[in-house]
Amino acid sequence: MADEHNLITERCNEIIPEEPMPPDTVYVGKDWISSEELPCLDPVIVDPYIGREVYLSIEGGQRVFYRGAYVTRIRLQNESLLFGRRDVMSGHYPDVDLAMYWKQDRCLSRRHLRIYRDFNCSYIVEDLCNNNATFLNSYDRPLNRERAELKPGDRILVSRSIAIDFCVI
Repeated sequence: MADEHNLITERCNEIIPEEPMPPDTVYVGKDWISSEELPCLDPVIVDPYIGREVYLSIEGGQRVFYRGAYVTRIRLQNESLLFGRRDVMSGHYPDVDLAMYWKQDRCLSRRHLRIYRDFNCSYIVEDLCNNNATFLNSYDRPLNRERAELKPGDRILVSRSIAIDFCVI
């Protein structure tokens, strides 16, 4: 039986060990950190995606280049994914290469957007471009160098040529 000094919960797919918790601290990764250092973190966060498959479904007529293969579906884990246009001359090699869309859509940036997981176990989309917008769910909502939390069923519109659906099953 756990007492008031033990914290047993799941957080971003990690089980927090059953050990005494120092006062006014939270468990991040494998370390206890003072809650003053991370005032916005709730020490007990339940990952809503545990046991579920989280993936991105790519639309747009062509596949994207991801980890050595052309795909239309990317399974998300806890990594950060950079979407953009490969440019060998300037040394830009994004995780998800959108270069094959460059001929039909000149508004794709080398570093267009990033999808990552934050400390609250949420998936976040971040627009990285100066001029070429990323949209969330409709062209009425541009993310001009902003971040937004992704919810199941959200659609990320990359410029005017690619749609990326955030799917959870």
